[in-house]
Amino acid sequence: MKDLEIIIEKGENGFSGWIETDDFLLSTMADTEMAIVDELKKQVADYIQHEGKEKAEWKNLSLDQIHFVNKYYLVDFFKAYEAIKINKITELAGLNESQVRHYASGKRNASVITVQKIENALHKFAQNLLDVRLV
Repeated sequence: MKDLEIIIEKGENGFSGWIETDDFLLSTMADTEMAIVDELKKQVADYIQHEGKEKAEWKNLSLDQIHFVNKYYLVDFFKAYEAIKINKITELAGLNESQVRHYASGKRNASVITVQKIENALHKFAQNLLDVRLV
């Protein structure tokens, strides 16, 4: 299994995303994150089928052997997921809410440790949602 990171940014007019490796830089723009991911997967498949067949790392690889990891800059994550309440994430992360609001707005930059705390809190929040059943 090969991991490829998709960097996703949220702009005023939609989303942009890219995958960068030693062999290529693929990019696209779209209205939704799902469309970004779908288009980049198509571009990777095209690369594997054409240019990649000459490279040892890619020639025996298929798209279903690639794990795509969506990555966001902190500001872009909070723009893309406005429905997530910052106060709940800060509570789970043990961080100061006003400080995280500064990070979410781009007014300040979070440290690597703080970003990791926020990411861990998001994963915990998501795991809690997976356990929800509605009646």
